[in-house]
Amino acid sequence: MWRSKSLIFTFTLFILSSNFSVSIGQELPDILKNNSIEDNHYLPDFSFAGYHNGVVRIPMSVGKVFNAVDYGVVANDRLDDSKALKMAIKEASKFDGKVTLQLPPGRIIISDILYLERSNFVIRGSGTGENGTELYFPRPLMYNDDPAQLQELREYLIQFDKRQREKENNIDLPFSQYAWAGGFIWTKVPNTRVKPYLEKYNNPFNVLANIKAGERGDFILEASDIKNLKVGDIVELQLFNKDGESGEIISDLYKEQNLKIGSHHWNFPNLPLVKQQVQIQKIEGNKITINAPLTIAIKPSYKAQLVEWKHLIEVGIEDLKITFPKAPRIAHHVEQGFNAIYLTRVYNSWVKI
Repeated sequence: MWRSKSLIFTFTLFILSSNFSVSIGQELPDILKNNSIEDNHYLPDFSFAGYHNGVVRIPMSVGKVFNAVDYGVVANDRLDDSKALKMAIKEASKFDGKVTLQLPPGRIIISDILYLERSNFVIRGSGTGENGTELYFPRPLMYNDDPAQLQELREYLIQFDKRQREKENNIDLPFSQYAWAGGFIWTKVPNTRVKPYLEKYNNPFNVLANIKAGERGDFILEASDIKNLKVGDIVELQLFNKDGESGEIISDLYKEQNLKIGSHHWNFPNLPLVKQQVQIQKIEGNKITINAPLTIAIKPSYKAQLVEWKHLIEVGIEDLKITFPKAPRIAHHVEQGFNAIYLTRVYNSWVKI
């Protein structure tokens, strides 16, 4: 996943380099030189995507190595390794320091969710080639117990009667919780909400600063009421739509494109419509500098704020192959749960497979 972003990073540098374009006599496309076009078709700077904003290499060696075979993981024996691998993760997680859990070469069969719940933890295989590590998931998530972390999502799907309706294909089925959530390898912060869906589950945000203004593509926030915020903090920037279906933030997000915009954009005014996780680089008076450009301009009506964001750091999944059996596709929103990796609440982490 992060490796793909690094490819985008390389391409973005190429197309955004005006010096390069001028040096070879090429004309810049209108999207880059025409302000009116650029405003309605904003081209984000993807060079900030990836591990540590793409300026730090993914580490080759991380901490104490625990071998999964020592906890009963046996590759190529055609037996399920879920319990043994969960035990290996549990025991390795007890170590107070950076940890790498090394998997053996061969096929490892997994049918249960593997939760990664601490920072500085790497699951590493033996490569993706012929003699590498293969994680094989023989059945989808729908055959597991419902994850407690998705209870709110399940209630949301029922309350709003979310269904896949395709008359032409004879489909009228309830949405699956696994269409956009859940995975067999799942990073999470214990006892922390995965994603907000219903206001009844809301708890007060720990607000660290109120944000009055900021320009799209810029790094500077104009703030007030700054509390307990310091350089180096990784926090969440939240923007709200308090103005209903005609909210200005909706226009700013979609620039009047001919799209069907879902009611979630205005039915939940107390849930943030836009969220961006950022690291604080500098605080000078009421000016806060963050480490990545703003994805949207901030206006007073958006009630923007910086809040505490619980998260994990330096979690890695690398050097392994993931396979599922072939299965018929019904429709996107009724997916059975052939989901390999579900990353929630991670920062400066990576997947390299």
